[in-house]
Amino acid sequence: MTTITPSSLSRRYALRMAAAGAGVALVGSAWPTNAALAAAPSNESGADLAGWDLAVGDGIWTGPGQSPVGQADIALTHAGTVSELAANVQRRGVMAHAIAFRRYFDLHRLSLRHTAELEFRLPDLPATSNWEYNAQTLEIGLFVWDGPDTRLDHGMAIQWVLNPWVPEFGEIRAWSMTEPGPVWLPVGSLAPDTAWHRLFVDYKPGSGLARLEVDGRRIDVAETLTPKAAHWGTTIDARLQAEIVSVWPGSNQSVPAHRAEFRNWAWRTTPGRSLPDGMV
Repeated sequence: MTTITPSSLSRRYALRMAAAGAGVALVGSAWPTNAALAAAPSNESGADLAGWDLAVGDGIWTGPGQSPVGQADIALTHAGTVSELAANVQRRGVMAHAIAFRRYFDLHRLSLRHTAELEFRLPDLPATSNWEYNAQTLEIGLFVWDGPDTRLDHGMAIQWVLNPWVPEFGEIRAWSMTEPGPVWLPVGSLAPDTAWHRLFVDYKPGSGLARLEVDGRRIDVAETLTPKAAHWGTTIDARLQAEIVSVWPGSNQSVPAHRAEFRNWAWRTTPGRSLPDGMV
């Protein structure tokens, strides 16, 4: 069996992901033109991701002779206390991007402060010897799309690099603003393991900043403003999303699938005008 190795193609993938925009363009997603007028703050939570939507993201690649990546290549299953998100479930020679997301259509979301938390885990340790389950990335983000006005996606996201064949293995990246536009930039590291980890974010659209914690370790990240395609709608809607991208296939016709588990999510919005600890 051919070994997957880092290549110029995997480097181009990283650049493509930077240009694509945090993996939040949802292929095949219908964007309503009428915003639901849900008012005021909210408080939502769940033990698993039941009630979340599932979509194919933009971090995809199709190898020679392979059919395009579609819904049949991803899955989201619930067990009451945990949900499993899977990508490239058919183990084809493709890179598949699965996005599980909770979304609000709400005219007030840009003016509210968002606090959210989510626990995540890899049930399989990425390793060059693991051909059944492996990984490219795990990503979590919170975004508010301003369809009527700026037509920018306000928000933040982090990416955990999990491909064991690349030197960036274990790197944590933040979706970050640069002069050409948002890209993934390193902000730390987290050694890949199969333990549960907790992400917490405190974010106020328009503040320019977000407070983010992984396992209680604080990471200050900047707000990003990401342009999107013309087919994105005219609503204001907010999304809490969990994402995985399956391992780069190289020239292989079959490669490992990727799966991750998520549980104990909560998402609260309040009229708070600033972030805590002096962050405004």
